[in-house]
Amino acid sequence: MRRYALCFLIVLAMPLRLAAAREPTPEQTFDLLIKAMYENDTGAVQALGGPPADADTDTFTLPGLLVTRLESLKRNTGPDAADASAHQTWASDVVAGSRCRAERSEIWHDVIAGTRVADVHFTCRVGDVERLRPLSDAALFGGTDQGQERLWKAYMTILRDGPYRTISGSTRLVSSAVDHGWQSAQDGYRGERLRYGRIERDVGEVLIEALIMQLRDQSNETMRTAIMHATGLDECDNLVDRHRRCMARIAPQELAGAHELARALSTKHKEVSETELVQQCIALRPRVEALWNRDCR
Repeated sequence: MRRYALCFLIVLAMPLRLAAAREPTPEQTFDLLIKAMYENDTGAVQALGGPPADADTDTFTLPGLLVTRLESLKRNTGPDAADASAHQTWASDVVAGSRCRAERSEIWHDVIAGTRVADVHFTCRVGDVERLRPLSDAALFGGTDQGQERLWKAYMTILRDGPYRTISGSTRLVSSAVDHGWQSAQDGYRGERLRYGRIERDVGEVLIEALIMQLRDQSNETMRTAIMHATGLDECDNLVDRHRRCMARIAPQELAGAHELARALSTKHKEVSETELVQQCIALRPRVEALWNRDCR
């Protein structure tokens, strides 16, 4: 009799245990949201209860922003209709391939709002845009359509196929006594045209920085450095400018040497007289020109 009673109690407890097991963790909910947002995973969409109510409205999309960035790089060629379709597919593949996943979370209680809060830490993989710096600098200084085309083709390849690097970020999920489960906060984010609220903003910002802004920031950094290293002496600055322009066209990897030449002359400008520095630049000219070909002259 005691054995039957024990079995009866176990059976009664099973539904409670299964119900508790059905509630996803914050990490699992994050992964489902990412798969629904970026990876076109219909299973994830259904697990979340279907698409957001405003799924058909005009919303911000990260792939759309990537396409805009690519077309700005291709400004001299102008995409046709076939390009536009291919670019949209490429951008969707890049975003889906970022594979953002939750690593860990900290759960705490917001006693004022009456909710549980989970701060979720995540990682994503993205194309290592830093490797494009020589081509980015070449497009900046070369002033040719060829250099620009070389850059955007490499940009498309590295974002889609790698090599990759890992980036990280954090976002926040909430769980109320009414809704149960974990959800992305929506209040205050609808005005930003985001279907999935805070998680879409937080993950999007991390990916935008790595996929879009870094390339622009690299170009801005290179230009600031070039301006900072100018000596104000025509014989020196013209030599550096011509060397940069030449290397940008024929050997982008040699731009590191052109940047070092500018840095060295800038340092000497603080150490010697302008007359002496001009003479040094004149003496350097044959050695620099020896690296040029007829396309540079």
